[in-house]
Amino acid sequence: MLDIRASSPSRRRARWLARACWVAWLACAAGLAEAGAGDEAPASPAAAVGAGVAEPRPDTAPESLYFEDIPSVYTASKFEQPILEAPSAVTIVSGDEIRAFGYRTLADVLASVPGFFVSYDRNYTYVGVRGFSRPGDYNTRLLVLVDGHRLNESLFGTAPMGTDFPVDLDLVARVEVVRGPASALYGTHAFLGVINVVTRRGRDVAGAEVAAGYGSHDSVEVRGTAGGRVSGAGEALFSASYLRSGGRESLRYGELAVPPDEDGVTHRTDEDQSVQAFAKLSSSDFELVAGHGDRGKDVPTASYGTLFDSNLFRTEDQFDFADLLYRPTLAEAYSASLRLSFDAYHYTGDYPYAAEPGDDVGGGVVMNRDHADSQRVRTEGIFGWSIAGRNQLFVGADLRLEYRQFLENFDVDPSQVYTHVLHDELDWGVFAQDELRLSSNLLLNVGARFDQEDTAGQRLSPRAALIYEPIAGTTLKLLYGEAFRVPNFWEIVYLYSDQEKPQSGVRAEVLRSAELVLEQRLGAVFQGTASLYRYRIDDLINLREVTGDGVSSYCNLGRVEVVGTELALDWRPATHVGARASYSLQDSDVTEAAPAELTRAPRHLARLAVMLPVIEDALLSATEVRYVGTRTGVSGARSGDFVVVNETLSSVALPHGIDLSLSLYNLFDQRFSDPASIDHTQDFILQDGRTVWLRVGYRLEP
Repeated sequence: MLDIRASSPSRRRARWLARACWVAWLACAAGLAEAGAGDEAPASPAAAVGAGVAEPRPDTAPESLYFEDIPSVYTASKFEQPILEAPSAVTIVSGDEIRAFGYRTLADVLASVPGFFVSYDRNYTYVGVRGFSRPGDYNTRLLVLVDGHRLNESLFGTAPMGTDFPVDLDLVARVEVVRGPASALYGTHAFLGVINVVTRRGRDVAGAEVAAGYGSHDSVEVRGTAGGRVSGAGEALFSASYLRSGGRESLRYGELAVPPDEDGVTHRTDEDQSVQAFAKLSSSDFELVAGHGDRGKDVPTASYGTLFDSNLFRTEDQFDFADLLYRPTLAEAYSASLRLSFDAYHYTGDYPYAAEPGDDVGGGVVMNRDHADSQRVRTEGIFGWSIAGRNQLFVGADLRLEYRQFLENFDVDPSQVYTHVLHDELDWGVFAQDELRLSSNLLLNVGARFDQEDTAGQRLSPRAALIYEPIAGTTLKLLYGEAFRVPNFWEIVYLYSDQEKPQSGVRAEVLRSAELVLEQRLGAVFQGTASLYRYRIDDLINLREVTGDGVSSYCNLGRVEVVGTELALDWRPATHVGARASYSLQDSDVTEAAPAELTRAPRHLARLAVMLPVIEDALLSATEVRYVGTRTGVSGARSGDFVVVNETLSSVALPHGIDLSLSLYNLFDQRFSDPASIDHTQDFILQDGRTVWLRVGYRLEP
């Protein structure tokens, strides 16, 4: 048995800091209960520091956010600013767009964004961006936020993207997608981009909502939401959701066929079930956000050499989080925020294996189990001020205590423990950013962050952006940034299959990126964007086979360089009318120490999304066409390219608060597969054909 524990003084320090944070948490919660009502929108961009939510302009109705003239974004700079002035390539997907196109997971939303692509191994959903997605990576190179709260857990670095995402998409007001390195603001995980999911507020519900859906593979979902303004206490929103899908009744994997007894077909081993709960309370100075997500998934692919055609292989992920944000009202030129958050993550994986001949095991099955828990307390403070209306400056610091990181692997019966790992970790960072208006059409944004990480030492992450508007409607952005990702706890202690010692010496990987962005407004309804980027990753952390008998390990490989371009054109003349087209091209170059070609990543991506009314003010059609180029599997084989068409018909302003929608995914039943990882026998995992989803909603206003 392997037992790695923090030293006694370290554990005492961890417990003391955890108690101190909880005392502060309770004190702030008491303040929330006493706080008076009031609007939470900041009076100026500086006042939005630390908010995590970009408010719409007062003259813009919430339902028209997608078609806003010049939308604002918070995530790129940690304060609200026009998207044309953001020091990054930014895409905003509104809640209206999410519902109109029938997106059902966060991965669906991101797959509509230029440069993003998705793969699914019938257990987890993986999101790649700009030509990069590695097998064995649980979305660790993308930072996911919910209302500014960091969601990536610490054990595996997981950013949930599929049905494991703990917030129902019906509660989303907008998703802000920032492409490129952002460690200068956020530290680790903000490697290739940051996704901030901004949720609705109580006033956006103003009553109660219920919804139910039924679809292919015996899938059902229900949701109940209540919210509104609360006299004397601001506003509140509460919601709960449940989803269950029986999955494909049968799936065939020829690589697992063992004639004459087995045909490579598995039956009823694809079930997916999740529960979500969410609450959001806010007043003039406080905002409290809390969520719970619990998802269990049967795994039909027999990965890790488990028994095939067995419904005993199951994984369960549970995310719990709470975030309390305090924004005191200061003079107009000043702003401040204090954030205190708590996260808990729980994972259980049951892996059935055939017993060895002669073993006295009931049913001939040995159940191996992974058990993992982590708990985190984090606090962040930011202070900002505006100097003569030309200089937006802020400084901040955060402290992150991982006071329980626990991993265990054992056989259930007969009992045998293989791994038992317990660890505490304390990390901190300080950061600063200055947005200086050099002239009426020239903006300079510079920032840097210094991090002290227990597992990776000290890191400095700078960034700079020069934003120039030569003529009205034309914006040029020259961007440079550096980012890092520390190896997560799983990558550090990942075990060889026949040894009882953790893999050591895995270093942080570092990214350096340069990008040129042209944003051109064409009249009142067209906007075009062109990006040309080049980034380099050193000391890439990669999962690879290190012997010929399937033994694998995480280790640092050589250098990866990627060059790419993204082109996008938006047409948005009015509410419920619009189109978005995009094309992405990326090319990678690697050293001899790295893989010969980056797997999973397509070279070409193209998308077209069109939203048009079928019946004016009654029925809306949203059609999306996605093209994904060929991709390379871990064995070197290539998948075919494919085109998928999705169609959603939804009601507009039906009487009595009723909403209806019908979605047809993969309308033409395209057959396609996603690359698998080295943990699979299969090179590629077949994806679903045509599926149908019908939803009915009802809104009750007081």
